[in-house]
Amino acid sequence: MTGSLRRIRVGWGLALIPLVALAIGQVTPAWAASSPAAAFGRVGGLPTVPPGAVSQGLMPGAQPLTVTLALRPRDPSALTAYIAALSDRTSPLFRHFLTPAAFGRRFGATSATLQQLSGALARLGLRVGAVPPDRVSLAAHGTVAQIEAAFSVELRRFRTAGGREAFAPSGPPRVPVPAAVQGVLGLDTLAVYHPLLAGSVVRAGGASPSGQPPVGGGPGPQPCSAASQVTSSGSAYTADQISQHYGMWPLYGLGDLGAGVHVALLELEPNLTSDISAYESCYGIATTVNYIKVDGFNQTGAGSGEATADIEDVIGLAPQAVVDVYQAPNTGEYQDLQAIVNANQDQVVSTSWGACEKYVGLTQALAEQTLFAQAATQGQTVLAAAGDTGSTGCLGQLGAPYSSQLWVEDPASQPYVVGVGGTSLASTGAEAVWNDSSSAGGSGGGGLSAIWCMPGYQYQPAIPGLVSSDSQTNSGCPSSSGQYLRQVPDVSADADPQTGYVFYHQGSWNVVAGGTSLAAPTWAATAAITDGSPFCSAYGSGDPGALPQGLYQIAASSYYGNAFNDVTQGNNDYTPSLYSGGLYPATTGYDQASGLGTPQLMDYGSGGTPSYFDPGLAALQCFTYRSSGYADTVTSVSPNSALYSAGATVTIHGTGFVPVPGADLVVAGSAQAVASCSSTTSCTVTLPPSSTQGTLDLRVEVEDLAESPVSSSDQFTWAGSLPGPPVGLSAVPKAGAADLSWSPPYSSGTTATSSYSVTGTDLTTSQQLPQTVVSGSPVPTTATISGLTNGDSYSFQVAATSAGGTGPASAPAGIQAPSLYAPLPPARIC
Repeated sequence: MTGSLRRIRVGWGLALIPLVALAIGQVTPAWAASSPAAAFGRVGGLPTVPPGAVSQGLMPGAQPLTVTLALRPRDPSALTAYIAALSDRTSPLFRHFLTPAAFGRRFGATSATLQQLSGALARLGLRVGAVPPDRVSLAAHGTVAQIEAAFSVELRRFRTAGGREAFAPSGPPRVPVPAAVQGVLGLDTLAVYHPLLAGSVVRAGGASPSGQPPVGGGPGPQPCSAASQVTSSGSAYTADQISQHYGMWPLYGLGDLGAGVHVALLELEPNLTSDISAYESCYGIATTVNYIKVDGFNQTGAGSGEATADIEDVIGLAPQAVVDVYQAPNTGEYQDLQAIVNANQDQVVSTSWGACEKYVGLTQALAEQTLFAQAATQGQTVLAAAGDTGSTGCLGQLGAPYSSQLWVEDPASQPYVVGVGGTSLASTGAEAVWNDSSSAGGSGGGGLSAIWCMPGYQYQPAIPGLVSSDSQTNSGCPSSSGQYLRQVPDVSADADPQTGYVFYHQGSWNVVAGGTSLAAPTWAATAAITDGSPFCSAYGSGDPGALPQGLYQIAASSYYGNAFNDVTQGNNDYTPSLYSGGLYPATTGYDQASGLGTPQLMDYGSGGTPSYFDPGLAALQCFTYRSSGYADTVTSVSPNSALYSAGATVTIHGTGFVPVPGADLVVAGSAQAVASCSSTTSCTVTLPPSSTQGTLDLRVEVEDLAESPVSSSDQFTWAGSLPGPPVGLSAVPKAGAADLSWSPPYSSGTTATSSYSVTGTDLTTSQQLPQTVVSGSPVPTTATISGLTNGDSYSFQVAATSAGGTGPASAPAGIQAPSLYAPLPPARIC
């Protein structure tokens, strides 16, 4: 129901921030040594100190420290409009994606602002870093004492209840040019992101199954016996089973395994490369996995298993993609994200790390939002795990005060990020919201953001359930989105550890894990396969992956059920949190427990060999972002007629066809037939016999999405019975020729159009009868055959050809061509 937000806000509080949007660029200007004086002011607020944290005094003044000034995007309204236009087919900016440098020039800080900031920081004794191409941040280096003096704060040390050392400022920092600065990152390390990996357990002898995975097998990578044995309990999946369940098999059968697509994984821990190599060896794959170290990352070891599971999930489902693993310390999440976005080489970005919005704080959230908006202007798909503690996203983070309150997790709640919730698979293959409250095993995250308004792309009232009694408004939100708050998640996938993923960690296969941290890379793999699909190639769609704008456009159309498996069972009210409000239930359509549902990438049925299919998510995303002006048309059909009772094989020429088995359907009146398209311009179709005569338009329907317009070029005629033999054929010899005459094979009063052909003994190809067309009543028809050899004998027959085909030949008529020269008369003797 609408009304006030059902949350308790304490500390410095979280204000609702109107949605903003950004674009991208790639320039590092050299700033002048001098700059105009800058005004100073305080920005941001105080972080939340967790219960049980013990003060340890001040930070050592000589300790080196780097902070980052997160800058406000220039003209947020223009950014929002620009991103919306990228998915608007009526806009000249449709699919006009930017580069990081272009983003910086268009939406980053101006040269004058950067000059003011860098000059002011230098005068305060700090060393200023290079300006990144997007112009949305500025790094400053110094000692703790210099940083404290420059920003007018004291940095105090804390030991959290868990024993972690952290620090935080005594108050909001004082910064130069406050109108351009959103906040200062690096002054607070109290809040850290945590891996959303649930139920990582050893399954030595199997466990009681709570679900029955799909059979597996089929096209695509196949697991070795060591991995398959872990699934014998019926409560774990290998990659081939996941791919079958979410409709990836048919695309594998078309040769699409994500080739050419880069997937970035944001990681805040190390992993063992030997684990990844063992997984690849098991599946017989050789995926390229690159490691990019950010912000001085130098950790080694196996990590918690989060990074390992993320990598193996993606390479098992999209084995020909390139996986770029960006690694940063847990205090460098912003730097890790910025490195990914400014590199701009990954069409798909996935993160399985998150933190409750309450503890992330407004400064961090706003800084991230600028980067996510930048990624949107670059056409990058960003996916994030929605959390593993249901609707109570703060549970287990930084103490108890907010554990039983409704909160969602960052960055899944961010606009332009696809938040991924969790499901559990039932024995029937259906899915319900993941909720292991009875065993305190976790639950899929979801609910209402306390920071963000509903983005325009999500506000699709035509989607069932999108606006419900669980939706809430806020007067600070734009009326164009109904003043509603952002709702999470956007989509879901399997996350239940009891129907979990088999992966190889620390030298062992006997590990099954779940959590939305695995649902997110599963969606990343579907995005990679979509980008690499023949559909996007045929449509000229670029790399739409799983862009949120496209997801909601599809869900608001009549194709919702083709793209998503709607989850209608369960809820994410996680009772171990002691929250007793009962939210949020799964419903038909969108809900704040499962979002729009789980992916149905393509649907060929269980066999994997199509005749014709309804479009799945991959085809629909590609179609949504198809090249402007795309249309399938028919320019000719050959033959253009056939006997109605016999059927026909017809070649159709045109444009815009999709050369994918089962993608193109020919509609001929009430009949339909699957076409086999060898290219985007040529298809062959076998039309079944018709019960009636008549002329039809052969319209090509591509993926049940685009049907060619009616035109005279697509007409095909089902003709009546075959014409009979021409009658009364006679042949009159002439010098080197013969005049033929016959009557058409139609009764008086019949209107018919026929062509005729002549056959006969001793005729050459060049002597064949020219076409003679007769229309109307059956008047006698004549023709002359020339080029005959005088003195030779010939026998002729004539056959009629109508729309129904060529009928039987006439009775023969014979002649002997006369001699060319008459004999001379006898000589007279005088």
